[in-house]
Amino acid sequence: MFQQTSNAPSTTAQLELPENYCSAREIVTAINAILKLDPEDIAASPITGESPSLLQAESVQQAIRQLLDQSYSLSDITVLSYHGYGSSSLLNQEQIGPWRTRRFTGKYDENGNQQYSDGELRVESLHRFKGLQSPAVVLAEIDFSELSDDARRRLYVGMTRAKLTLTLVLTESALKALTGTL
Repeated sequence: MFQQTSNAPSTTAQLELPENYCSAREIVTAINAILKLDPEDIAASPITGESPSLLQAESVQQAIRQLLDQSYSLSDITVLSYHGYGSSSLLNQEQIGPWRTRRFTGKYDENGNQQYSDGELRVESLHRFKGLQSPAVVLAEIDFSELSDDARRRLYVGMTRAKLTLTLVLTESALKALTGTL
């Protein structure tokens, strides 16, 4: 359904669809449970997928290794930082473990195309990856202490970027805040 947004220009419309065809059903089920969506997203994908994994903050390498062990390739995996470029340590790393990172350099070519560093593991900020998807997503640097509206919105954007499998890499305080909602 198309809906006019109240604080947007009159020519702007917002499309709200309750069905999620892009993320696997297990991911949508987890999103509903963790974020307490009302109304809930409808898991409409024909793919069951896997329940998301929760790991401690230092485990980005472990998450990548687990995905590789499950037969995902590096080109299937995207590491998303919960933070932007100004406050993320991941987005500035040339390597994560033995894998060189492919990340936006902040530069454009003469045709206006974004330029990326040479690497095999895509690393992006949550907001730069909005609207895109990857078969396997590692959502990292999640470090809130309470599940505020802002934290819910950011988690929703990050979690819905995953098509088949999702790993959340959280600090202890974020893990407590999330497990307190389940």
